[in-house]
Amino acid sequence: MNNNMNSGDDDLLQMKKKFSETPLQYGEDQWPASVLACMNEMRKQHQFHDLVLLTDEHEIPAHGAVLACMSPFFNEVVNREEKRRSGVLKTTVDGVSAATIEALVNFAYTGKIEVSSELVGEVYHVAKEWKVPRIKKACATHMLDNMNTRNCLEIRSLATAEMDEELMSIVDQFIKVNVDEITSTSDFCQLPFMKLEVISAKSSISMSDRQIFEAAVEWVRRTMKGGVELSELISEPQTLLLSGNNLLKNITEVDELSSEVMDTYDIDMSKVGVYTPDKKSIKIGHQNGSGNGHTGQVGNGSTTPRKLIMTPGDAPKQSQLALNKWKVIASTSMADAHYVALTVLDNQLATLVLYEKRIKPKNKHRPSRSFSIEKDALHPPLSSMNLPRSAVGIAEYKGRLIVAGGYNQGKFHSTVEAFDPTTNKWQFLGRMSGPRGRFQLCQVNGVLLAAGGSDGNCELKSCETYDTLTKWARAPEMPVPRTCYGATVVNDKMYVIGGASGSQGMKNCLQYDPSVSTWSSISPLNEGRAQVGVCSTKGRIYAVGGSDAWNCYNSVEVYHPDEDLWKYVAPMKTCRRGAGTCTLEGKVYAVGGSDGQTVLDTVECYDPEREEWAPVASMATPRVNVGVGVVDGKIYAVGGFSGKEFLNSVELYDPLQNRWYQFARHLRAPVTASPPLSPVLSSPQNGAAKAMVPKKHSNGKSTTNGKSATDNAETPSLPVA
Repeated sequence: MNNNMNSGDDDLLQMKKKFSETPLQYGEDQWPASVLACMNEMRKQHQFHDLVLLTDEHEIPAHGAVLACMSPFFNEVVNREEKRRSGVLKTTVDGVSAATIEALVNFAYTGKIEVSSELVGEVYHVAKEWKVPRIKKACATHMLDNMNTRNCLEIRSLATAEMDEELMSIVDQFIKVNVDEITSTSDFCQLPFMKLEVISAKSSISMSDRQIFEAAVEWVRRTMKGGVELSELISEPQTLLLSGNNLLKNITEVDELSSEVMDTYDIDMSKVGVYTPDKKSIKIGHQNGSGNGHTGQVGNGSTTPRKLIMTPGDAPKQSQLALNKWKVIASTSMADAHYVALTVLDNQLATLVLYEKRIKPKNKHRPSRSFSIEKDALHPPLSSMNLPRSAVGIAEYKGRLIVAGGYNQGKFHSTVEAFDPTTNKWQFLGRMSGPRGRFQLCQVNGVLLAAGGSDGNCELKSCETYDTLTKWARAPEMPVPRTCYGATVVNDKMYVIGGASGSQGMKNCLQYDPSVSTWSSISPLNEGRAQVGVCSTKGRIYAVGGSDAWNCYNSVEVYHPDEDLWKYVAPMKTCRRGAGTCTLEGKVYAVGGSDGQTVLDTVECYDPEREEWAPVASMATPRVNVGVGVVDGKIYAVGGFSGKEFLNSVELYDPLQNRWYQFARHLRAPVTASPPLSPVLSSPQNGAAKAMVPKKHSNGKSTTNGKSATDNAETPSLPVA
């Protein structure tokens, strides 16, 4: 019997060993969700909760650990109060509806959220404060999916208050595409409204609407920084002078105006120069003597601009400081040569309307004044070079502009870019053998020849050629190093004129004959000229301006190869060094440059038959050491230095219109119906907020659950827990 018992014990022991080798594994995928669902029901019944959120006379119970898992914000709150509290922690959330708080707390337990469309903006705002990025993304995506011309300004205002750069960018693109329709909405008409009447110190104005509005926004920024309130600026029209460098100033800030400008625009002399730019107590908004400082009527006749949802004024000081931005969002033209822009002025959406001040009736016949603003969205802007650079070598080659070398901020380049005006695109070509700036590039016998210049360390006498089918190849050197010279081609020979040796202008000149690959001297200039502009027409070579030891010239010399003699011709109106020069239809153009003190945007044209210089339209941007080339009867100004920065931008001059353009006028700007959604904002992992789409009523306002968009605009300040 004992043997049988021992045998049973052995079997049981063997069975236990067998089962002990196989661990038990059991799980329910829905268990975490069911536990959270149970906890959610218990907290709604005020059972076992340890946290209460107080808002709008409502108490919303929750479990601190659950909210801490959802929100880093609550993680900090719970940890901070854990040691100090006894019992249930109660914390107040100001300025947020109970429905929004309940929806977000419910999300912590269920991973789902459903709110009406009128609460999406508030949920977006609280999700940002509580650091719940998935909900914030879901709200942003919902707003973008339902964005239209009637509600886009509210979304933009919300994005501004919440410092959401990505959302602002997408909304701004939508506004730019649909600006014409947006300007007719009630929201747009109720924004703060500023009128700017412009007078011009130049006889010809050719700018894009965006350019001139950017100058206007910069003027508002400077003025408000000086202590003037926005309400003062919108109380009455502001009369602004557009100066030669495309800056805007109030006439009260201008020291003096020319008698021609005063007479043309019938300016009251007593208002000119009343306030100096450095006077902090200026009252520019009262220049016409109203002195009340109150907001004038806007769009719909209201004396107080409507406050959109979550305006910057609703944000706390920290957000307002972080959002100190100024920009032009979109602009367009109106009737009667008026232009309108939606802008951000010190974090506040505002409307600017700009027009030229009315000219005195007796001056209306004057054809010399040209106030022309190009609609920014009509044509694409002329493409900029890939690199900002000045003192480049530039030449027309097979219908393209070839731009080589140059320098910026002390760095000399070897890169070469080609611009095709027909496609408005730049393309990199093969590099030169080394860095080269302050030199000239000429097309000689079907190949490009780069000669001399500087590599940033020393002056060069080396030369190289390029035919766009092969790499750059060495060419015969110049007799001596030479930089800052001018060059042109006559009868298949390259002429190198003047230049610099140290700070002194050089008189001697060279001729390169590619048929025998030799350099030879020609008759010297009458004056040493560094940074001289050189071009040729009808077999004659013109040396325009330049300098000697930084003394700028306005004198001009002409050379005929058959005579081998330099003679003076009529001088320019302005001294110029570093000007770009070219010839077009038998006339000589001097573009930009410097007069020794100021970088110039002005342009002069010389007519050899009349033997006189005359001003033509000025460029939009001052440029010295600018590259100039001619393609298809148009003059292109490329790069250069503005006096403040090195440029990669391009301008085009049409002699038939006597205008400079910054647009590819033969191309149309692409227009899309709506901007693409950002990949970051699309398809949030936890799903998107479900919301009712606002309904359109006869009064033009969107409503949901009986509330208008105007009602929703009074959303209080950010929540503070």
